Amino acid sequence: MASFDCPLCRGLVPVWEPDFSESAVCPSCGASIDLESEKPRAISKPPKPFTAKPLLPIGSQGTLRGKTWAVRGFIQASDQTGGYSWEEYYLRGEGDSTSWLVQENGHWAHLRPLPRSARKDSGKETATAEGKSFRIFDLGKARAVRAAGEFDWRFDYSEWTNETEYIDPPLVLSHESDSSGSEWLQGEYVDREEVRRGFPSASALPPVMGIAPSQPSPWRAALPALWGWTGIFSAVIVAIQILTHATSRDEWIFAERFTFASTPEENTHTLGPFEFRGGLSNVRLDFEAPVDNSWLALDVSLFDEAAGKEYAFDMGVEYYSGYEGGEYWSEGGRNAHTFLPSIPDGTYKISATAVGEPGMVSRSYSVSLRRDVPDWTNLLWALGALLLGPVFVHWRDHAFEVARWSDSDFSPYDDDDEE
Repeated sequence: MASFDCPLCRGLVPVWEPDFSESAVCPSCGASIDLESEKPRAISKPPKPFTAKPLLPIGSQGTLRGKTWAVRGFIQASDQTGGYSWEEYYLRGEGDSTSWLVQENGHWAHLRPLPRSARKDSGKETATAEGKSFRIFDLGKARAVRAAGEFDWRFDYSEWTNETEYIDPPLVLSHESDSSGSEWLQGEYVDREEVRRGFPSASALPPVMGIAPSQPSPWRAALPALWGWTGIFSAVIVAIQILTHATSRDEWIFAERFTFASTPEENTHTLGPFEFRGGLSNVRLDFEAPVDNSWLALDVSLFDEAAGKEYAFDMGVEYYSGYEGGEYWSEGGRNAHTFLPSIPDGTYKISATAVGEPGMVSRSYSVSLRRDVPDWTNLLWALGALLLGPVFVHWRDHAFEVARWSDSDFSPYDDDDEE
């Protein structure tokens, strides 16, 4: 470690790695100082009053992803409008390795320079680096407004940098260029807690606000396991349904045809008794009537007088059709059925009273009763219920992505935003 007097304010300027660094920032006045000249020479002054207070102290050390890094430099950068600002921490590792730890709105990302040998292709909206594809999120100009520490290049406040940011969460790809050249950096989102643990000497880290460009969606991370369990439970339910279908008796109790009469007394029919044996099972009643621009309903009661049990319900059919504006239309249907689940053994009778549309003429209809009938409806309901979980998570993941891209001029969700 070495030090020298600032050529502007005469304050003491420490340099941790004088053989590596090309410029340093005076901790007193904030001036950037050229270390490559014969004697330290001021390059530029900060555009804003100098109050640099890095969260990670210059000279401190920390660990990220199992590797030790030393904090050597700090830059507070801002876009052209001054509306957005962020912090960049310049890190030095073993050998000549360098990296950046970037903080914005409490979110952190760790970026490393890509070697020149790494393949990098960029188009209008996408970029590819080392076989990974990224989508453009932001581009613009930025410059430093405050700084501290030292750097391995000639740091100049007056230099504007062209920056293009691409993302593939949790990965981020950045292209930076200025008058001295260009550089590609690739990095990854880092959880705030990991930074806190890795740099114990850090000041209180700012709280997380909003969604960062490279922040991974917590909902997307849950999808693989959720779909896996959904598939397992679906397979079990289908297997149970197939077994139930194979063992169902599908026993016919009766099938009768009646004629709708003009007097109510003639429209009530009682059938039975019928013996139900074999344990709890469902009962299915089917009703069919060739109605045309009319309706017909049944009031039904299935009862076991000895046990004092009754199951009452109603069902009906209606069918209407005609022409309107030269177009044929129709609605309704001529068939209906009702399931009664878990009917116990016993001796049952059934009473059915037909009720028709006023003025209905004689009309035949059929009623049939079956027991222990395979029912695929429960399977569909069960599978639909199982899908609610993945559908909900997909919806939340989509909402997360829409929120992420809401600050980008390159959002693929513009239509969603308008809605």
